[in-house]
Amino acid sequence: MDKACNQLPYIDYRQWVLAADTEIQLAKSLTGEVDISRVNISTPANRSVFFENMEQGDYRFVAADSADMNVANFQFPENHPDTFRASVYRDKNFRIGLSHAIDREELIDVVFLGQGEPYQVAPRPRSPFYSEKMAKQYTEYDPELAAEYLDKVLSKKDSDGFRLRPNGDRFVVVIAVNKDFKSDWVDMMELIKGYWEAVGVETVIEVLSDATSISRRGAADNDIGLWLSENGAGRLPLLAPNDLLGADNDLDWKKYHDTKGKEGTEPPANVKRMLELIDQIPLVAGAMQDEVMGEFLELVTDNFPRIGIALPAGNYRAVSTRLRNVPEPLMEGWMYPGISPANFSTFYITKDKQ
Repeated sequence: MDKACNQLPYIDYRQWVLAADTEIQLAKSLTGEVDISRVNISTPANRSVFFENMEQGDYRFVAADSADMNVANFQFPENHPDTFRASVYRDKNFRIGLSHAIDREELIDVVFLGQGEPYQVAPRPRSPFYSEKMAKQYTEYDPELAAEYLDKVLSKKDSDGFRLRPNGDRFVVVIAVNKDFKSDWVDMMELIKGYWEAVGVETVIEVLSDATSISRRGAADNDIGLWLSENGAGRLPLLAPNDLLGADNDLDWKKYHDTKGKEGTEPPANVKRMLELIDQIPLVAGAMQDEVMGEFLELVTDNFPRIGIALPAGNYRAVSTRLRNVPEPLMEGWMYPGISPANFSTFYITKDKQ
């Protein structure tokens, strides 16, 4: 009903438009075939092309706030079957070194068009669990400091300056990029490859489809993982504390914890304690829950298991002119399920121009 108690043109069905890849998704949005653009194509890089086609596509921009902690994060498989590789990834100095090697300011300007700020994998600023130390540690771009940390782990180099394994082979990291999920990660990784190779870590990028990437992520021998850091707003971190731990394929430690030591490999004391706290978080409430979560976050901060890039900012959706009563800003997220809680049943459709 409108303010005069007239029945508005209600929405009696929803239709999902299937597309084979992100380029087709984008084309369908630009021509006005869909009413709300998908999050994976509503990127900073696509903002200009959306703007250029507004009249043809008959849509407008609606701002969207993200519930995510970070535009991306790197996860280090500390249970990797290559024992030397696993030992490198378990050494916090290696992770700190790679983090200091990233020029986040340049990356934000070039890939995310100035939207966001350097940030680690940590609850968002307005979350009650926000910690400046957790969010900002090791985000300073300092190649010399990065090299000092990396020298503590991989000190030997070849004639080209690349770091070596004990047998004389180069230590190579492989990053699989899901181009269908986040197309701007391809450009992001091209820059990061340059940053890491400048401090002697050879980096290989594998650009994969969504289906191939999903099967790869959980494989025991998958190398450094790249994924989105979700569930960082408000009290959402309570629902997904695993998002702050190590790689998705650190199965041996988790198996040891889940089977009470009957299977898997015993994790270090700090990891063991973090897994115990994850079990406790949903079993308590109020101040006690915050206390348990606080201890968990302190251990995560000290362990620094994942590297983040930037706090998401400047999100948007292209929304058709005919679709009205869409709240602004929309809220995006994962456990806060995308824009769905905006309550689509309160939207309405009109043929009038505004």
